[in-house]
Amino acid sequence: MQSDFVIPYSQSPSPPLWSLVALDDGYYNVDATWDDSGGGRYDYFNKTDEDYASSHIRQELSVYLPPCNGSAYRNLEPDPEESALKSIADLGMTEDQVLTDMDSYYMDCYDQILQNGRGNYTFYNVIEGEQLLEEWHRDYQEERYRQAYMEDAMMRLGISSCGMELEAEKLRDGLQGRGRQRPVVVRFGKRGLPCRL
Repeated sequence: MQSDFVIPYSQSPSPPLWSLVALDDGYYNVDATWDDSGGGRYDYFNKTDEDYASSHIRQELSVYLPPCNGSAYRNLEPDPEESALKSIADLGMTEDQVLTDMDSYYMDCYDQILQNGRGNYTFYNVIEGEQLLEEWHRDYQEERYRQAYMEDAMMRLGISSCGMELEAEKLRDGLQGRGRQRPVVVRFGKRGLPCRL
């Protein structure tokens, strides 16, 4: 990769800058400053002049730099909508594995923890609907999970401390059948963080 040019696009005393990079099939615009907004988005990375036309204007001598019209490396970043899980089938699960109440969720967590044992691992549960998601969130905030499954699972495995990370994501595809609500996948990641009994 070759990166030779930095282009000012403002007449202000300290103008923002962006770079032109040469890749296999041509030049691309890259503005690492504008892409430094978090969230994993790359709106200003490997873009053409046309992509930049509404926000980045070449001025003065920079108009003589090579045009940025490469296409092979443009828009390679994953689209968050496309990278999201779409259905329970993406998890290798079926609809009969969707959990519809907290008791079945807790039992599933307990079984999966015992099955996975000690160490770091990740497993998934799929729960049905917003109401159950709210109950799930409330139960973890109030630490009801400890009595519901975690303390017993830890005793059975002979461990005195653990850590976990939980993350919920709505699946894009709903469940079959009238009155079924959109499922939510819960990712449970067990880590070596303190969680003493």
